[in-house]
Amino acid sequence: MKQPNNVLNTILEDVKHRIKSKHLDLEFEAVSEKHLTGHRKSLYQAIRSEKGVSIIAEIKPKSPSKGALRKVKDGGSLAHRLVEGGAVGISVLTEPSHFGGSLSLLKAVKDVVQTPVLAKDFFLYRKQVFAALKAGADAILLIATIHKPASLAELIQLSADYGIEALVEVHDEKDLEKILEAGVLPRIIGINNRDLRTLRTDLSVTEKLASFVRELFGSEVLIVSESGISSGKDVIRLKKHEVDAVLVGSAIMEASSPKEKVKELREAGKR
Repeated sequence: MKQPNNVLNTILEDVKHRIKSKHLDLEFEAVSEKHLTGHRKSLYQAIRSEKGVSIIAEIKPKSPSKGALRKVKDGGSLAHRLVEGGAVGISVLTEPSHFGGSLSLLKAVKDVVQTPVLAKDFFLYRKQVFAALKAGADAILLIATIHKPASLAELIQLSADYGIEALVEVHDEKDLEKILEAGVLPRIIGINNRDLRTLRTDLSVTEKLASFVRELFGSEVLIVSESGISSGKDVIRLKKHEVDAVLVGSAIMEASSPKEKVKELREAGKR
């Protein structure tokens, strides 16, 4: 059955076209053995080592819902300021058409910071994982909604085989069931408060799903709340539901001082 037209479907069609048309950053397509065996920093350990709610700061030049957010001339310098503000990890959008990102941006960040770097894209193919790996990603985001259990399992296992962590994102209970069906347990589960089909955001999504994640996967799995988090008050609200970290993009990119915004969020997470 053909799915109804929505924002997510549009993005996925563009991703498929980009990859099949070889518009993936060409300098990262050929992956040599040294890129597959390099040391990776652990986002899991970075979050686990901090008390309270950790902050993953996201570099996102634009978004489908808001348009241009911030002109990023020097991704490395921006990432350095975010780390100074207290971010335990940096998420970098690598999708170019709708988010203004690239693998080159990720590499520029990785060359500067010592914290784990998460590649955030709509990963559909093994080729994309290898390209992110060569660009220096320590972790990748996999969206359960866009995968069948078998393909989700394949990409989680592929990541593990090459020492790159997978943050598996869910939006509802069906996505959690999909992870169970996949049979390959990720160590980090992200709960996206934004419905990618409509772009509507609601923090209650995390409030509803966090307890299910704990029940299904236990205390060793880390929970990251994503999207719609704009203030310290939001972090405090989510902390009540035992999230381990929050991933914040738009609010940081729109702030007059991204570093100070990260500080605000971090301080709220430690209360």
